[in-house]
Amino acid sequence: MGHATRLRAAGRMIEGRRGGLQPCISTVLPRFRSVPNALWSRRMSHTESSLGVLGALMDELPLGVIVLARDTRVVFFNRYEEQLAQRDRVDVLGRPFFDEVAPCMRVSALVRQFERLGEVPLEVDLDFQFDFPFNPRPRDVRIRMRSFEVDGEPYGVLYIEDVSAELAMQQMRETLTRFLVHDLKSPLNVLQLSLQELMLRPVDDEVLETLGDAMRASRRLDRMIIGLLDLSAMRTGRLPIERAPTDLGELVTAAVADLEPLARQAEITLDVAVADDPITAEVDGDLIRRAIDNLVDNAIRHAPPKGNVQVRLELEDERVRLVVEDDGPGIPEAVRAILFEPGARENATRNYGLGLTFVRLAARAHGGRIRATDRGDDPGTRFELTLPR
Repeated sequence: MGHATRLRAAGRMIEGRRGGLQPCISTVLPRFRSVPNALWSRRMSHTESSLGVLGALMDELPLGVIVLARDTRVVFFNRYEEQLAQRDRVDVLGRPFFDEVAPCMRVSALVRQFERLGEVPLEVDLDFQFDFPFNPRPRDVRIRMRSFEVDGEPYGVLYIEDVSAELAMQQMRETLTRFLVHDLKSPLNVLQLSLQELMLRPVDDEVLETLGDAMRASRRLDRMIIGLLDLSAMRTGRLPIERAPTDLGELVTAAVADLEPLARQAEITLDVAVADDPITAEVDGDLIRRAIDNLVDNAIRHAPPKGNVQVRLELEDERVRLVVEDDGPGIPEAVRAILFEPGARENATRNYGLGLTFVRLAARAHGGRIRATDRGDDPGTRFELTLPR
């Protein structure tokens, strides 16, 4: 359904409601008269009605909305944007937006795209920081520029969202994460050194195996702690990806070996299928290793006692696919839609934490993808991590 069709549908639903755009229509539209009066009157009557309905809807939105005509003049400025910009709409309507209303926004990304209004759909997302005279500190806003048509006439629309509080909270979370990582690393280093010292002493094979399990668990915990920092950096796009030719088979084998004690304790059987020949890809080996850890760990935790977890690494054309399956109760379809969001949970007792969020971010950073499906007629869940080579 196109923009014009949606507008007409909205008009039918709330026929008769006027407002929002009405004050600016009488101010701005006379500037655009360039056709015979009779035709103009008929065309503007329908256009005014459509824009009035649209304005009534957008005036209620909890974010700033600015509608621009083809010549960049402002034809709509909603109430929320009045509060955000601390400007009255009557002082803005009918004025060229980029030159007079917001010259600080005359950046190439917006202007260059807006010049193509009517030729291609506009789709620009930008984060800006503005200085306001009445605010002690700059405000961070997220701007989305889109386009629509009314009676064949193209319009641009800017959605402005104040994200200052969101970014401040994000910065606070990152600071707390750094403190947490620092505080956890110190006792973990002591633990690892103590385990290394014990492993050098003469002990029987059973004790040595137990110490080896403990050392592998401590190293995995070390990767998880570092993963907290990387997760925050990946969410904001600030984590550099260090790609290098990597044998993914070795990463899978090492991950399964480290998680074997956990599976054994839970009476879970781990089945691994990795080709004898190396399957290599240009990836950040550390990030992908942690993604594999998270997928296998998640499968072990959600498999039933005496259950089975299958791990397979497959080569498919120019892509590599890691498949991790469990035979647990499965994941409801409604939960799968939010499964890779931070803190996703199915119920009060089944929480998926941050591990799967990390997997999705790592996959995206490599141009890959992660998805979760059911296993058809078999119980359980199937995760597929696909990466380009």
